[in-house]
Amino acid sequence: MTDDYTDIREQVQKLCAQYPGEYWRKLDAERAYPTEFVEALTASGFLGALTILWWTAGSVSLLVVLYAVSVFLTFALALWGLSVYWWRHRHAKRRLRRLLLSLSGFTLCATILVLLVGTRFDEGAWMALLIVGAIAGLCITVRRHYAHTKRLLARI
Repeated sequence: MTDDYTDIREQVQKLCAQYPGEYWRKLDAERAYPTEFVEALTASGFLGALTILWWTAGSVSLLVVLYAVSVFLTFALALWGLSVYWWRHRHAKRRLRRLLLSLSGFTLCATILVLLVGTRFDEGAWMALLIVGAIAGLCITVRRHYAHTKRLLARI
């Protein structure tokens, strides 16, 4: 085991040591959820990291593909959003330069993303597309809900 993994293991063990057997027995007796423990794991950043490590069975090649696809997908989405923004604000000063810069960045990221997904689809690229797509879909759903609620409140 490398020093990096040993350090992570020690940090997780230190965090878990804050929740001794009595804590778990009490929760078990009360049939309660370990909210404090989960919040501590989440705040320390280990819950997400451990979940993805468990889900991928620690496969470094899969983690690299997930990371690369996620980075270029989110960058492409962000740059597309900037392009749309600058198109809508096309009467602002220097908007053309900013629009072209955003479109150039989007084109570059989208090209790399297509190449990554095309060459690494079977190696896990589909998972990154699914995860980021689900998160984006959730965000869009929440945004639409708030817009709908705003329209309803405007009628009152």
